[in-house]
Amino acid sequence: MTTDYADYATPQAHADHIFATGVPLYSKSVTVVNDVAHAVPLGGGTVTVANLAPIGQIGYEVAITALIAAGASTIPILTVNMIWRDSVTSTIVGHETWNIVMGSGGNGSLHIGTGPTKGNQLTVQVANNDGAANATVTTVINQNSRVYGRDDWRTESFNTIPNVIVPNRDQQGNTLMQFLSGSLGANGTVTRLASLYAGRVTVVGFSTTSKTATLQITNLDPGIGANGEYILLALPAANTATPVTLSLPRAACTVTLSDTSGGAGNIIQANIVIDEHLP
Repeated sequence: MTTDYADYATPQAHADHIFATGVPLYSKSVTVVNDVAHAVPLGGGTVTVANLAPIGQIGYEVAITALIAAGASTIPILTVNMIWRDSVTSTIVGHETWNIVMGSGGNGSLHIGTGPTKGNQLTVQVANNDGAANATVTTVINQNSRVYGRDDWRTESFNTIPNVIVPNRDQQGNTLMQFLSGSLGANGTVTRLASLYAGRVTVVGFSTTSKTATLQITNLDPGIGANGEYILLALPAANTATPVTLSLPRAACTVTLSDTSGGAGNIIQANIVIDEHLP
């Protein structure tokens, strides 16, 4: 039908508007935050990169690039707060906090995420928790009508993280880390950084040389501070895997493998794989 009948008002204009702005039956993305190369000073102070951005669709997609100098004094963590409000009452109706690592190579680390929107206004705040180096952060957030059941943020690329080694991983293929410690000295330790994921995972650790050991996961959320030890697993003196299922937080985590046999030569393997259907 090509005729625009008067009793239907202006249906073509309505159709054009729906296509341009999106409704739950369509997936038209609209950029609501595009904050490029924002200077974020050291020390953990809060910087607002978006204030009460209007939200009118049911899903969001986010990409955050975080760059810091190689002279950072810690494993550099950027805290990201997504604060959702109802515009009528100004009430906070949703609030997620994510703690992501910052890279010193290239454009920095890239973290991407999706999730459901919670209110019709969004404020985004970031904080650079390193004590020695300023950071540069780019935040892009789109709203759309795609249906997401949960908030799911992932590390897309690291680009060299100061003060820690990133092990073999395929985070896009749901393997957050896989590494061998190498031959440790008596009571020796080795620490590696896991890819970001908040949800259920299976952790496997074992000694390839049949010596006792431990596997420790540490939550790098600055809000936890010195109490960040998340879980400590005792690995028996056997060349067999010890699988454990647990939930990881909305924060970067490290894995530390330690010899507890008191003898040199212990080689320990660790693997973390996402349980895809167990959020």
